[in-house]
Amino acid sequence: MHDYVPFYFAPRSPMLSAILHGRVENCEFGQEDIVHVESSVELVVESGRQFVVYPISAAYAFGVNCFNTLDGLDEIKWPLFFEAPRVGDFAKYFMSRLNPPQHAQRMETRQAEFLVHKALSLSHVTRLGVASDAKQQEVCAVLDKYGVKLPVDVITDWYFFDQ
Repeated sequence: MHDYVPFYFAPRSPMLSAILHGRVENCEFGQEDIVHVESSVELVVESGRQFVVYPISAAYAFGVNCFNTLDGLDEIKWPLFFEAPRVGDFAKYFMSRLNPPQHAQRMETRQAEFLVHKALSLSHVTRLGVASDAKQQEVCAVLDKYGVKLPVDVITDWYFFDQ
């Protein structure tokens, strides 16, 4: 697993919630420190990088098939990503619960992963998402210092500010 760059398919992930609520051991960062890296499945395929698709979190995937083809995308329970109520385009809630039955693995499903082997070139990144204007300025300054041209957008819907 540590040989792969993990991408989630939706913002406001359970991992970000765990960081926000101090449930990640030895993590000194808050959600405002997190910079989201956006790419697309198409760009990763175009890059020629090897990838693996897990239809639920790889950490919970015991007994679950993973895929090194795009067929793995068909195994993801996509409706859980977009059900109401929403924040932006994505479902507001992700916690698992027994009722209704389709929510029994909602958290694990919302952590479905697209893992890219070793690295992904910045040329295959579409943009960076940050929590605030201050973080945007900070990230832009770092990118400018190294001559990297990438859009950096403030996208508060990707964070848990309303919780």
